[in-house]
Amino acid sequence: MSFEEFLQQQQADSATIQEAAILYLGEVTDDLPPEEMRDQIVEAAGDQARVDAALEEVRRDSALTEKILLAMFAAKWQEPGEAERIQRAFASARRKLPVIESIIIGSITLYAMYLTAHFLHIAATGDKIPPPAPPNTAVGSLFSLFKRDSSKEDE
Repeated sequence: MSFEEFLQQQQADSATIQEAAILYLGEVTDDLPPEEMRDQIVEAAGDQARVDAALEEVRRDSALTEKILLAMFAAKWQEPGEAERIQRAFASARRKLPVIESIIIGSITLYAMYLTAHFLHIAATGDKIPPPAPPNTAVGSLFSLFKRDSSKEDE
């Protein structure tokens, strides 16, 4: 079953997707606090102002947040063992009452984007350059900053 098929079966709303992302990334990162996720993103990007702007953008734009989280889930679904983790996260999310704070979901969303744009692209292609940035938005500009982090690996 593909992630898209799973998602159709789940008929998950935005709150469930966000809660599942919080639970999934909590498991993947060993419950790394949102502040530490943000710190890792700032370190990788090398530009705190652009990270802060992107964080504000995902806090305000729930559709963008959902797209980023679904892209992460779809990419991770293809890795061995991750489909089961994602299924557990969605199952747990359905059992919990959503208590989603914008700072937490914003940090989770940026971290999901970071994982998707950086680690998954490199793993899938072997290329050290993440995909090109989307249109000129705060979140889009953050993609280009991850290139700097990729070049550090070559040193």
